[in-house]
Amino acid sequence: MAKKPDGLDLPGLLDVIEAEMAEAPDRLQWAMNHCLAQIGIEHAG
Repeated sequence: MAKKPDGLDLPGLLDVIEAEMAEAPDRLQWAMNHCLAQIGIEHAG
């Protein structure tokens, strides 16, 4: 997705991360945090 973000449902993705982060296993939390960092880098505004 980082290379081809067209059509990405950013609000929907953020909603899923927010809803599931606290209960996710550690490895998945790490991946979610990485995703949030990439969103912040690519969509800073």
